[in-house]
Amino acid sequence: MDSSKADYSAVLSLVYADGRRPDVAALQALAAAQTNGGDKVRFALSHVPDPAEGWAELLSAGLTFDCAGLAPAAPVPMPVGGALLGLEKAPEGEAISLSPGPHLADAMGMLPVVRVLAGLGAQLAALPGAVAVIWNPARCWMPPAYFGKVVGNWLADGAFPALGLT
Repeated sequence: MDSSKADYSAVLSLVYADGRRPDVAALQALAAAQTNGGDKVRFALSHVPDPAEGWAELLSAGLTFDCAGLAPAAPVPMPVGGALLGLEKAPEGEAISLSPGPHLADAMGMLPVVRVLAGLGAQLAALPGAVAVIWNPARCWMPPAYFGKVVGNWLADGAFPALGLT
């Protein structure tokens, strides 16, 4: 994939092992499996175009986020470079991205938007085949389990996960 054409406006990229990127059905199953309580950010799929387009709109807390690069469409370009946090090297694979919807473009750095986006990303990072999470504004690559843990702690009223998100 040509990384020179990467879309760095996406706040979060998730890397999955080759052939393991989630599809719309995986996102629908994840949304349906949610229960009340805990540190999970509840969401629904609010817009699902033809699955061949490779994206879906996720709705959570009244905010929408675009998830792109879903199978069977082509993955999004992999981000290049950056700091490795808990990884020996940048893993190879196929990427998807998560970014605020167009109506949130001017608010993407606001804490409520970041919290919801991070919570959604933590759930996507728990899907089978995930090998890395990249917080693009910080250009920081980290293991999915680490990302899920620090975001989960933050959403449960813990400390902001500065290591990895700044």
